[in-house]
Amino acid sequence: SNRTIWKYLLNTIDQFPDQVDESVIPSLQAASELVEFITDRNTAVVPAYPIYHELHYRYFDSEGKKGPHWCIAKTVHKLHQSLLGTANMLTVSGLSYMRYIVGASNPVSKTWNLQHENREYCYVLKGSLPFNKSLTSRQEGLLAHILAQPNSRETLQVMTQLISGRQNQPFLEDLLVDWVLEAMELSERIDWSIPEQRKQAAAVWRQLATNLLYHHFNHIIIFSHILQKLADKLIKTSLHKGRDWLMWCALHYISAAWNTKGNETQFTQILNDFLSLLKVYDFLYPETEALPYPDLTDPYCVVQLAAASVWSLFITKAETMRNFRPIPIALKNHIELLDQLQKSFIDGETNQSDFSIPVLCNACGVYPEGLDAPIIYLINALCGPTGTQTPVPQGCVTLGSTVPMSIDILDTLCMFPKFSFINKIRRQIMPTTDSHANDPSQGCMSPGVIETVSRSLVLPDMEWVSVKAILLQTLSPCIQNSVWPTLSSLLEIISYRVHKHLSTPTNLGILNNLAPLMKTSAVLPTQLKLSVENLFIRLIQASMTPDFFRSVDPKQIVLDSEEMNRLLIRTVAQTINITGIHPETHPLNWLEIFLRVTITTTPMSWSQTAIAYFPAGPLQALHRPQQDQKLIVLQRAEEEYRRWRSIANNENEQLRVYCETEATDMFLCVLWKNYLDTNMIPPIFVRILERTAAQLSARQLRYFSDLLVYEFTGNNQRLTNEQVIYKLNDLIWKYQVVHLDRIVFYMASRKYDGRDGQTCLMLIQLLLMLTQDFKNRLEVLKDKAISFWTQNNWHQSHVSYHQQFPEYFNYEAMQQQPPPSTKPSIPVYYSNVCLRFLPVLDLVVHCFLELGQHAIQSIMALLDHLGSIYRFHDHPIGYVYITLNYYERILIEYPQLRKKLVSVIAGALPEHRPLQRMYTSEFCDYLMAPEDRYWQPSLQYYQRPCTG
Repeated sequence: SNRTIWKYLLNTIDQFPDQVDESVIPSLQAASELVEFITDRNTAVVPAYPIYHELHYRYFDSEGKKGPHWCIAKTVHKLHQSLLGTANMLTVSGLSYMRYIVGASNPVSKTWNLQHENREYCYVLKGSLPFNKSLTSRQEGLLAHILAQPNSRETLQVMTQLISGRQNQPFLEDLLVDWVLEAMELSERIDWSIPEQRKQAAAVWRQLATNLLYHHFNHIIIFSHILQKLADKLIKTSLHKGRDWLMWCALHYISAAWNTKGNETQFTQILNDFLSLLKVYDFLYPETEALPYPDLTDPYCVVQLAAASVWSLFITKAETMRNFRPIPIALKNHIELLDQLQKSFIDGETNQSDFSIPVLCNACGVYPEGLDAPIIYLINALCGPTGTQTPVPQGCVTLGSTVPMSIDILDTLCMFPKFSFINKIRRQIMPTTDSHANDPSQGCMSPGVIETVSRSLVLPDMEWVSVKAILLQTLSPCIQNSVWPTLSSLLEIISYRVHKHLSTPTNLGILNNLAPLMKTSAVLPTQLKLSVENLFIRLIQASMTPDFFRSVDPKQIVLDSEEMNRLLIRTVAQTINITGIHPETHPLNWLEIFLRVTITTTPMSWSQTAIAYFPAGPLQALHRPQQDQKLIVLQRAEEEYRRWRSIANNENEQLRVYCETEATDMFLCVLWKNYLDTNMIPPIFVRILERTAAQLSARQLRYFSDLLVYEFTGNNQRLTNEQVIYKLNDLIWKYQVVHLDRIVFYMASRKYDGRDGQTCLMLIQLLLMLTQDFKNRLEVLKDKAISFWTQNNWHQSHVSYHQQFPEYFNYEAMQQQPPPSTKPSIPVYYSNVCLRFLPVLDLVVHCFLELGQHAIQSIMALLDHLGSIYRFHDHPIGYVYITLNYYERILIEYPQLRKKLVSVIAGALPEHRPLQRMYTSEFCDYLMAPEDRYWQPSLQYYQRPCTG
């Protein structure tokens, strides 16, 4: 064959020496001409790809290989140049210069996948083509950039296929060692007297310590290798200013390792690991006099005492093995200070206004029995004086303080003491699952404890060990034992503090716990039902990764709620669009199974406007004819209202019909029609609502939403649209029969075609903008400081909001003189209607966009009116990115709408998230410019990220 001849020809040429006799020149010339003829792409004797594949395999696939013979070098180079265009077409331009922005819930495109076989860690490139060397070499810069970002562990695993248990990844170990040296250099450059620079260095060291611990305890790296390589490199430098932070990282490792290793052999291994760092002690601490005592009122004192803490731990352990050495002179004062602090603590003379307790926790971290006392001291200080009562919204009173533990104290604790602290709090929470199962009002935690748990769960060095321990291990018992206050507290922590930091497996674990609650929501109190639904919406919107939907069993998350399943399908469609999955190149068997289960559970049809944005494939088959429900809903609502009036004088019959029969599904429709006619809600309605509160199901809201839309569309009302909206606002704000976030979510999730769809969104717009009820709440809320992690009085601010705008869940607002509630109240720590509405608003904006040109002005007006709510959005830029990509077809036609969407969300962001951190300076100028300005980026603007 031609390929065999080609190989034989190359073998022959390779046998010629570099220096040949004149007698051989004709043969070389003939061979060269033949090679030139074969490689001529115009003659097409052999396809260019197999020709170059053989050349690549022989000469270019690895470094150190001898190149082609000089007689054909020019011809080979010419072929190489001719294939450069093809190679560039199959790669992303400038990919090696780009950097992935890590988000805990952001999908990782296959474009970023690295070759993990043979530990090459270069980009996965298929075929033998002259790819750019920047793509075929190790991507050290990319991996270092990923490691340096918070919440990057899942991204790194997906990108490199790192699997726990596969030890000794030398390349990753080298990266971590280089990172330590860079941190040491940073410590040399900064001015430690400037708070901002000090915080910058501290953040780098904390992220570094987190990565060292995570990869060591997941058996991806070996810590002793890190220490040995680091010792060899440090001795050759003159870096000293970062020595305290380096010892602080070592203290993290030691306190955690000694409490996870059990037998004597493993203990000896830890001691041997540290021996490689002992020789660095003399280098790092060359002082011939003892260092001065640190200021215990400064959080940095914990870092300054890290070296002494490490030494004390090893001296204590090594004494039992007769394996210790004299204390370095520089650490003498520090070790004496540790002894003094321990003695003072035992004598009960500890100073509560300094950081002596965190110092003791770190120094005692090797002994759980020695750690208990200072940890319990911290918990007692957190809970406040015995008997302290704290009011919480919903008329609850908890025991404990409102002041959480400061971030400074939590940051100064090493990993194991911090985990022990959180675990003891969990044990205090857990007894409520048994002892208070029949008395839910007794299971309330103080606001200070709740906020401290929230802060602890998102700290970089604890998130990967504490989320599962606290959330997943606590959720299940609370659900099984019906401890609603504790469960509600956990749901609020996840919804408003933690969920944006969760990994995909943890997301899935929480959804698996929530799904049974959603399927049996009739037994839940209304307040808890709202919390469960809102968290379910947030977690689904955050689960935009194909791996999530591949790994999940559809039966676990597909619910009996048509609206929730619509949200699932919409999220799947956006996931496929964002990640670039195409049915022709990626198998979508998982999607077919998922859709089959969903459609079987809740048969549904989609409007043409929504289907138009679905990616090609199985999702396009969701448009199917469905019976028109308009006349059925209108007729049934009218019949039930006539029945109500016919038994108006018989309360027992009213209770029987609307509490025990199918008519319960239409009760909200009956209440609505009666309120339109009489402008009042008689006490009998309150009694029925209280009896059927647990059954205020999706069906009631579904029928009520349909009735509102169909009556608006058909003008079947005696009142004007504005009058109807004012009446509906009464039900939402004055009587609080239904809640804004629920009714808008159900209206936005229903299938309305044509005029009905436009009417639905007009109804939502009027509901949100015609009156000031929701706007007033948002105006008060937006003035609250968003940086809650730095505040000690956040709870007072939360209580003041609820005092101004109380929220009721047991129909107390419908009673003129509300009697003492017989139902146990559940405290509210973070939630309010504005925050619950935020994920619903995301859905509303997308539904508006699907209507196209009919809704352009409505979207812009809605964004102007409610844009400030995005101040509290968990992933504002991620939401913008998803929206711009998924709805590109409509947004590209309306640049002013595109600019409005981006500028409103960007303008609502708090002060600690400036635009310059997210957008280029040119784009920031465009956002601030007048609306009629058009901006067309130049070619250089796009080339900049690709040129290093």
